[in-house]
Amino acid sequence: MEGGKQASRGLARLLAITSGTNYKEFEEPFMKEQMTYLMAGHPQTSVQHLELLAANAWAKVRMRVAENPNTPMHVLHLLSKDDDPDVRMSVANNSKATLKILERLADDQSADVRFYLAEDQNLPRIILRKLSEDENPFVARRAELTLVKVAQNKLFDTGKAKSSCGGRKTSGQPRYDALSFLRALGIANYTALNATYK
Repeated sequence: MEGGKQASRGLARLLAITSGTNYKEFEEPFMKEQMTYLMAGHPQTSVQHLELLAANAWAKVRMRVAENPNTPMHVLHLLSKDDDPDVRMSVANNSKATLKILERLADDQSADVRFYLAEDQNLPRIILRKLSEDENPFVARRAELTLVKVAQNKLFDTGKAKSSCGGRKTSGQPRYDALSFLRALGIANYTALNATYK
């Protein structure tokens, strides 16, 4: 326990130095809140402290814990069920979020959380395809457009945009290859999406 207090004091001093604040100022109640917020997002915060901060009453602190790359998986799992939708969105930002967690968030009761996920081009395609069939038309449309962007980025990044005749590389018609890619992804409304980008 004494080691934990020393680590906490050491982190408080580090935060005071990096923020240009006098360490003693962290004694004030407002500064304690600020220190808690900074600790929640700091890469050197211990797992034990992150576990405690995940139960903080202030949603902004829980959001920072959810985004922290050192947050353990069991804490991310708990935060993915948090009452605050902003905290659940922050879990999706964590690179350690598993497919299981992302699937839960794709079924979230809040359309805002689902829409937030639908905007993420780094989300696994299986999740984006699921969101493209969401009951909320805004979420579904956003996911479809994100899949289109993913397909277009893949074509331009790999330099494999080929025309349908002769297999030549072309720069004038990547739209057709993107549609082929969308078909391969299994997007049902690729014809409607094609009309959007004509």
